[in-house]
Amino acid sequence: MSQTKEINMKNFKKTKIIYIIMMSLYGFADKLYGSIYIAFMRSANLSMLQISNLFSIEQILLAIFDYPTGTISDKIGRKKIASHGFITWGISLLIFAYSKSYTYFLISMILMSLGLALISGAPGAWLVDHMIKDGVYEERAKIFPQIQTIVSFFAIIASIFSYFFIDISKNLPIIAAGLISIFTGLYSYVVGEDNYGFSKHPSLLKTLNENLKSFLKDKRMILLTIKKLLSYVSFVAFILYWQIYLTETLELEAKFLPMFLIIFMFSLTAGNYLSSRIANKLENYYVSIVGLIVSAVGFALLILGDNLITFIIGSILIEIGFGIEQAMTPTWTMEYIKSEVRASYASIFSTIQSIFGFFIINLLGFFSELAGINIVWLLGIVVIFLEIGIVLLFVKKYKSIRSQ
Repeated sequence: MSQTKEINMKNFKKTKIIYIIMMSLYGFADKLYGSIYIAFMRSANLSMLQISNLFSIEQILLAIFDYPTGTISDKIGRKKIASHGFITWGISLLIFAYSKSYTYFLISMILMSLGLALISGAPGAWLVDHMIKDGVYEERAKIFPQIQTIVSFFAIIASIFSYFFIDISKNLPIIAAGLISIFTGLYSYVVGEDNYGFSKHPSLLKTLNENLKSFLKDKRMILLTIKKLLSYVSFVAFILYWQIYLTETLELEAKFLPMFLIIFMFSLTAGNYLSSRIANKLENYYVSIVGLIVSAVGFALLILGDNLITFIIGSILIEIGFGIEQAMTPTWTMEYIKSEVRASYASIFSTIQSIFGFFIINLLGFFSELAGINIVWLLGIVVIFLEIGIVLLFVKKYKSIRSQ
């Protein structure tokens, strides 16, 4: 490494550490919550229809909140907005932990949507702009997987804690997640230097309109949006159904769910690590495709087998694939988005995904009721191969074109 690169990396080190702490705590809280949330809602006597309905409402609210929050974060500070999001999400988790009826879960979901919208895109935009400012953006193929590996490690630790917490009380992991998220918000508010986007329009509404028009005119953004939506389908097809499959099809006790989450997090971390290794031999675009293929093989195993061993092997492959793809995709998609609209575009992506999510969650629920979980996992394979096609098309058309 040259002396200039060493100096740049040294300047970037503080920002990197802040981001790692911020996102590791967030990931820790997310996995505490994620280890039990579906089973917890079922224990409160909510039907699958009610649960699907709640998550559908969450998606619509995310669509409403997401669009303006990205532009707001570009204007008043990405890190500041993220800190408000962590606190809001934490409060929603505390409400969730003590919910006993559909109404209280609904109140929690409303706040949860707002919190997630405030978080969406802002931390990533904050990090990338600091990478550019400190002259380390060219090292992104190494930096992103390194960060993701550390964040995933803390998610594994959270899964271990969750196993013991559930033994004490089913809502204890969710309470702990809420308190950690609130602390994360306070931490991210007081440390580090914030950054901002820029717009020639002082009016928020004019800026929103300007950014949306620019986004919709950019064919690259349309293709990346389609890719993101397809990726969301395969993600939801696994995330929303693995707990139900284990507890209701294989009839495992809920207290064992965190153990599977530990396996998933180790697999995800392995995928993060492998992504940087594969990137030494393949271009970043093609590393993403490798991850997608691995996940597709995992889904195929879930369909072909109907026992615990096959489920574990298939799930490991799915998570390794997710880890490879999720760590590598930002390293090339960010190249096509200008700095001044990075958080705004991230929120537009998220808004479109949320609207799409409202329909896809209900559609997957309908398919699972009609033909079982296997049909949902088959759909996961189909959309993965469609996503591969989109990535190849994108590479063919726009590989040589970057944002300036």
